[in-house]
Amino acid sequence: MTFKLPVSIPKDINRLIGSWYPTGKILFQDDMEDLIADATNHYKNTAGTTSKANDRAYSKQYSLKLTTGNVAGNAASVALYLGLPNYLTRLGLELKWLSNADLANLRSFKVAMTRYDGSTAYFADLRYYGTFTTSLHKWQYLNSSNGLTDLLSQYFSLSTTEPAWNGLKIIADFQKNCYDSFWTNQYFNNMKNIPFYTVASAVQPELGIYIEIVTETATAINAWLDDLILTDEG
Repeated sequence: MTFKLPVSIPKDINRLIGSWYPTGKILFQDDMEDLIADATNHYKNTAGTTSKANDRAYSKQYSLKLTTGNVAGNAASVALYLGLPNYLTRLGLELKWLSNADLANLRSFKVAMTRYDGSTAYFADLRYYGTFTTSLHKWQYLNSSNGLTDLLSQYFSLSTTEPAWNGLKIIADFQKNCYDSFWTNQYFNNMKNIPFYTVASAVQPELGIYIEIVTETATAINAWLDDLILTDEG
């Protein structure tokens, strides 16, 4: 389904990064220009390698680059942890991403927000699969049973023209513990009242943002991330 944003959108005077989906009040934004050289003191490197890069950027000069190993199933991933006040309900996460992998080599690209409250973890988790046995070129979400469900009914092929950046935005309702909505490029999906997967967790209150790319073959692949924006959607 193609979706167009309303013509009139309230402006947040704190918005410093260009947005494809400019709703919500800015809580955090990062154009990746201020990353240190290895990027690991800004974003936690959890798999593969992470670096500050100037070979690709959506805006300005720099991006955050993830590189997998050259073994099938190898991942490259980062995490960002933020302490947030408990009154927050609907959170939006937007970013731009680019991969040099063709769809024969890209197994998956994952973006997730996880909220921890000291006793439970709540997962808003979406994944794009390039080559996967049951879900070729599809977006999926993590369902309440810790399984994956197709999100967009149509196949979704990324542009083959490099560098062609993709945009996405997830809105998640952490008061109802349900997904809310999802944009990717020109597509929109209403996800209201789709429940999160939850699990017991002793992690103290914070929000975790997780981004991961996985290679399908014995080929190292890259993903570049830029213009990450976290919003309070009210």
